[in-house]
Amino acid sequence: MADIINAIKANDVFELNRLLSQPGRYVNTPVGGGRPPLHIAVQRNRKNIAGILVSRGADVNLPDEDDCTPLMIAILNDNPNLVRWLIDMGAETDGKSPDGEPYCKVTENKYIIDLLRQKRK
Repeated sequence: MADIINAIKANDVFELNRLLSQPGRYVNTPVGGGRPPLHIAVQRNRKNIAGILVSRGADVNLPDEDDCTPLMIAILNDNPNLVRWLIDMGAETDGKSPDGEPYCKVTENKYIIDLLRQKRK
C-alpha cells in the first residue's frame, strides 16, 4: 500500500488512478498509519487527489484508527478551502475530536468556525 501513499505524496493522479483500478484495491482501506487514502490526501492538502478518491467512493466521514475524520484533519491543518470542500462533499460538521471536543472548539480560525456552524443550521 506504500505505492498509494507515494502517489498521493507525489500528487500523481495518473498513478493513483492506475493503482486504484487494480483488483483488490479499495479506496477506504487504511494504507499508512491506520489512515485511509483520503485522510492522507487531506493531511497533504491535496484537494485534487481528494476529489479523485471521493469520486471513487471514499467516505468523507470515515474515521481513521485515531478517530479523526478527514474534516477533523482539515480543521487541524487550518485549511478552510478543504473544510468547505469536505462539507460540500457531505462531511458531517457535528463531529468531535478524539479528545471529545466539538469540531468548532478545536480551531481558532473564525472562517472555519463559521463554515461549521452554517452547515448545522
